[in-house]
Amino acid sequence: MNWYADAFRKMHFDMHTPGDVTNVGVGFDAEVFARRFDEIGVEAICWFAKCGYGWSYYPTQVGRRHPHLAVDTFPAAVEACHARGIKVLGYYHLSGCEWAEGRPDWHARNADGSPCRDGSIRFSLCPIGPAGTELMIPQLVEIVTLQPADGVFIDDLVGWRVCYCDACRRGFGPDMPAGPEEPGWDEYLAWRRHAAAEFFERAAAAVHQARPEALFGINYAGSFRHPDVLPKGLDYLTADIPEPESSSLNASLLCRQHATQPLPYDAMNSRMLHWWLDWTQKPVTAMMQEFATILANGGRTFLGDIAYHRTAMPDPAVLTNAGEAFALCREIEPYARGAEPAPDLAILNSAESHYLRTHSPNAHPIPVKGAHLALLEAGLHAHILPEHDLSALLPEYTGLVIPEQTHLSEATLAAVRAFVQGGRGLVVIGDTQLADVLGVERLGLMPEDRSYFVCDAEDLNPSDEVVCPPRLVYGAALRAKATTAEAIAPLIAPLAGGPPHSGAPPGDVTQYPAIAINAYGAGKAALVATPVATDLFVRGHAALAPLIAGLVRRVCEPRVAVDAEGTLEVSLLRRGSSLLVHLVNYTASRHPARPATVDRIVPVHDVVIRLRTGQEPLGVDGSVDSLRWSFSDGVTEVRVGRVEVWACVEVQVGAE
Repeated sequence: MNWYADAFRKMHFDMHTPGDVTNVGVGFDAEVFARRFDEIGVEAICWFAKCGYGWSYYPTQVGRRHPHLAVDTFPAAVEACHARGIKVLGYYHLSGCEWAEGRPDWHARNADGSPCRDGSIRFSLCPIGPAGTELMIPQLVEIVTLQPADGVFIDDLVGWRVCYCDACRRGFGPDMPAGPEEPGWDEYLAWRRHAAAEFFERAAAAVHQARPEALFGINYAGSFRHPDVLPKGLDYLTADIPEPESSSLNASLLCRQHATQPLPYDAMNSRMLHWWLDWTQKPVTAMMQEFATILANGGRTFLGDIAYHRTAMPDPAVLTNAGEAFALCREIEPYARGAEPAPDLAILNSAESHYLRTHSPNAHPIPVKGAHLALLEAGLHAHILPEHDLSALLPEYTGLVIPEQTHLSEATLAAVRAFVQGGRGLVVIGDTQLADVLGVERLGLMPEDRSYFVCDAEDLNPSDEVVCPPRLVYGAALRAKATTAEAIAPLIAPLAGGPPHSGAPPGDVTQYPAIAINAYGAGKAALVATPVATDLFVRGHAALAPLIAGLVRRVCEPRVAVDAEGTLEVSLLRRGSSLLVHLVNYTASRHPARPATVDRIVPVHDVVIRLRTGQEPLGVDGSVDSLRWSFSDGVTEVRVGRVEVWACVEVQVGAE
């Protein structure tokens, strides 16, 4: 049985410890350690079995115990937590190692043959070579059998990295490219990701053979940063979300991609203000908002913390404050337990489009982030779909956004064409392989690195503008000729020879559309020729958000939409015959520095939810007292008087 789906409240504790730190864990008290988690309602923890410096915190037979470990902290923690019914994952960092100087065949290698370093750590190990078979997999088996932990949490998704060790050279071939400028680089990165997946599949099989009930998970596998096919043998999906940006925004993005996969999942936020880089506690209000975002999107909470090296204990004050945030989780859980994410809108996250565009082993899907932000702020519900599952998943959705992705497979293109032809909606941003669906002829890209457009449509502009000024969008625009599409706004080229200190102002209006809509079969498709998703996210060009959301509304009818004076993130779950509409108060920081610091949330009043139920509900209930509802023309409208951090409305649309 996979216990992960029922563990709503989890914590992770970092304790990466260099080998020259003395008296490690000298004050560790396993009973107090476990009791404090029990007191604040934590149901599972992740605790260090092997850290990023390569040291183990249990009596390993194949690795090396930390040289100054006063007590074996890992097995003691497992025993004490199990006595209180708390599950334990063993944290295992793959590549970092301070002590492998005697095993040069384990080392990851640079293109010149020199050993790779993992940050400031002495060596980085390559799991594709002998280190994987002789050290890593045997230690993972130790962790779930000798201790025994309830599963493993593997950090360092090795497909990110490049390596030129002997094992990698044999696996790929002798002519390994030294960098992105050499032929075969993209093929090498694809091989590296495939080889990493094969290692993880072998590791998962070994863990499950040794202890079938133990769970196997990899940090960031299947996430928005790594939207590849999942390695076989995974039991859950997880990732520690980047927090220099908005934590709740990235938690939403992560969960909305994980929501499409058949595994329980979480998003790991941290109690630290600057992620893993300091000991500053972020506001409890921020933790509450992040927890609400995760649970509302079908995930489970996983709060990151740091343990003190001398005592190997968390700060009790931090745990007490975390308990306040976990109290909100208990309020939300009845509206999340047994529920699963429901489809509505979708955003495509194509792995190949990111890898082949950037030539990087680590995808950074900025356009996906921009599209996600635009729909979130518009009160619309969307999932992030990986390309490898698109054909199977897409028919359940009402509309699809493809933000600036141009390396789509023939199977994907066929699925999108069938989707629109069958009566659904499509919005394509930037360059495209779907010119026929969009009703244009692709002529190439504009030569300039920026362009302008003016759009007079009220539904595609910010509500506070009287008239649309020329919109500057950075990045090369698609140059296309409308064939069957209706042009909504033309591209405006930058003025040739414009002043260099401010960039070129708007110049001549071109014959090419900046925005166009086309009928294709029974559906509609919209084109935005400029890379507005990237410009929205990177430059904070907020006027582009209503453009993206407005085009989505033009080409399809979303199943759920929310109107409110403030910004509420809306997510749709289903449980039996009920639909659950979760609302989370998305509050941006009032502070100019990064990361975003949410310490005060202003309630949102007079919220209107419109849910396409098709039939009159048997009942409407929820977490709020003041709600009213009505039904007309297939739409159930629910009015909620006030939303503070979170609220949920449950609509029963059929008999249980």
